[in-house]
Amino acid sequence: MTSVAHDIIVSACSSGGDEDTPETVVGIYITDSIADSIQVFSVSATGDAAPLRTIAGAATGLANPIGIAVDNVHREIFIANVNGDSILVFSSDAYGNVAPLRTLTGANLNDIALDVGAAQYVGVDFVSSIKAWARTATGAAAPVRTITGAQTALGNPTCVSVVR
Repeated sequence: MTSVAHDIIVSACSSGGDEDTPETVVGIYITDSIADSIQVFSVSATGDAAPLRTIAGAATGLANPIGIAVDNVHREIFIANVNGDSILVFSSDAYGNVAPLRTLTGANLNDIALDVGAAQYVGVDFVSSIKAWARTATGAAAPVRTITGAQTALGNPTCVSVVR
């Protein structure tokens, strides 16, 4: 295998497949850190299936994307973009060589998750902290909260999930 795919996510409404979920949101979303791409596969794909769509190219800003979260409510894809030291946000129906809707800079994260109840996204970084930003944060916005310090006992957190 010549590429490494991270964070396979089956995306559907939180109720588990609501018929109101837009067809462009439903899918298996992956980040490919070697190809610097996002690929979306059918939830029923098997075998040597081609992706339904791919986001890749210079305009995307993708540079070693390793974390992904899909916001079904706002139809957005959040990407932890390691070598870009950023969080990139794309429309959930984006494809091709397309620029992100917005970029949060200075966020060198291992993984990313959505906290829909708090309208935030949460990430774990390489310096042993957990950070949360407003869902619409852009530019060099500061986190709205940070969990860090000796009492956290965090070493090198690699994945994050938020459950309410």
